[in-house]
Amino acid sequence: MVTLDYPVADVSFKTKSASFLEDWRETGMDARRVHYRNGYKHKLLGGWMPFSAASVHVNREERCRMYVNAYDTGVLEDMSFYLQSGGKTVPSEKA
Repeated sequence: MVTLDYPVADVSFKTKSASFLEDWRETGMDARRVHYRNGYKHKLLGGWMPFSAASVHVNREERCRMYVNAYDTGVLEDMSFYLQSGGKTVPSEKA
């Protein structure tokens, strides 16, 4: 869980929730994978809202052009979902 504390009172951000899978070598050469489950977002007026959907955006930069299609996403049996990218990753039929 991540909670951000902003140094100004009563600040709210009107953006979507986001997550990313970083490649610190910036080449796409190494495969990386993350699993998500039981995610919630705190609503402005209080209370929590569960994540119920996800979308994927692939950065298409020149330095990793050889790996631009090396990504996969999906839902697992435990109802978690995953994102994998880089290396020899191949999109599944559902990705």
